[in-house]
Amino acid sequence: MVRGLEERVGIRLLHRNTRSVSLTQAGDRLFQRVRPALQELGVAIGQTSELRARPAGSFAFIASRTAADLCLRPLLRPFHDAYPDVVLDLTLDDEVVDIVAAL
Repeated sequence: MVRGLEERVGIRLLHRNTRSVSLTQAGDRLFQRVRPALQELGVAIGQTSELRARPAGSFAFIASRTAADLCLRPLLRPFHDAYPDVVLDLTLDDEVVDIVAAL
């Protein structure tokens, strides 16, 4: 890859032998110029990866009013803050339902 880059720019960028590799003056100049772009590219890739790791979508569930008041209500704000891309569709219903039979 380095050889291909050197051919493309028309100048040797690295001094290399069996024991060491170092930048030539041209290689150092090129590296100094592209360093900010490489850093920005790294940040952009990192931010894109964060999106993949963050849950998103809709989540629907049914709960009784009592369960919602006692268990869910205290969790809703922290959940939303932690997972802003998840939409909760909460249905409150005090009727006893056989969810297996309802399928």
